[in-house]
Amino acid sequence: ARARGALGEAVGAMAPARVAPRLIGLLAAHFAATDHARVDRLRRMLRSVEAQTHRSPLLASWSADGPEAGGDDVQSRASAVFKEFEALGVVHAMPRLRGRRSQFEHYARLRGALDRHIRPGQPPWVFFTDDDDLWHPRRAEEFAAAAAARPDAEVLMSRMHVSPGLAPRLPVSATPADVTRLQQSGQLRLSSSVDNPDGGGLFGGGATGEYFDLAMAYKVFDEFFRLHNDAVLANRFADIRFRTFALNWRGGLHRFMPQADGSGGGPPGVYFYD
Repeated sequence: ARARGALGEAVGAMAPARVAPRLIGLLAAHFAATDHARVDRLRRMLRSVEAQTHRSPLLASWSADGPEAGGDDVQSRASAVFKEFEALGVVHAMPRLRGRRSQFEHYARLRGALDRHIRPGQPPWVFFTDDDDLWHPRRAEEFAAAAAARPDAEVLMSRMHVSPGLAPRLPVSATPADVTRLQQSGQLRLSSSVDNPDGGGLFGGGATGEYFDLAMAYKVFDEFFRLHNDAVLANRFADIRFRTFALNWRGGLHRFMPQADGSGGGPPGVYFYD
């Protein structure tokens, strides 16, 4: 009950955003019993969320293998990281689930919590993050500005993100500034989306990009879960189905290019997919 109350405060007590819409970030995470590096990358990601120029709450559902031993095990370390950033107002994490869950089983859990706490007549927009990636400081601001510029659209897609490509992953100490510097020097792969997504079946589709490039009105997110059963949510390709569903949404899609960041390097990759 206390966890539900804290979540209600995180969602309901948000100050009105400077630019419409109200944004809520969603994180679905699983930690294998021996994956200590993933916990370090979780901390790295949360630091990038803390540095956002447009503050938006981040809600998390997470799972881990095995019991917490109260020491230096992965589960205890992940729990401690979430608690650290909860105290800073960066994230609200739901209680840990034991055993592996798919990302979309976690999102279904977050949807259930949001349904209980969204204020009537004030549905938010949602966007997404993985636990081991990095946000450009203006990621949330870019989504908010794009939504304000195109009130007719109910799904937004940033046209670009960056990744290591064939290069090694960035160290756990990397910052968004490091990503920008490497992008400008041509050491990262820049991925951009195309304009003509094709449904192509339940898990198929020719649409490029990742669903982490998307933000959407809550009703879009909600309808996906209304229309898809537990077997789809548990499927390893549920992310492809979700992306295809969103890009073909009847309410309108707006792809946007992030604004130049003033550093002479062109538009920023607002999401680093590590």
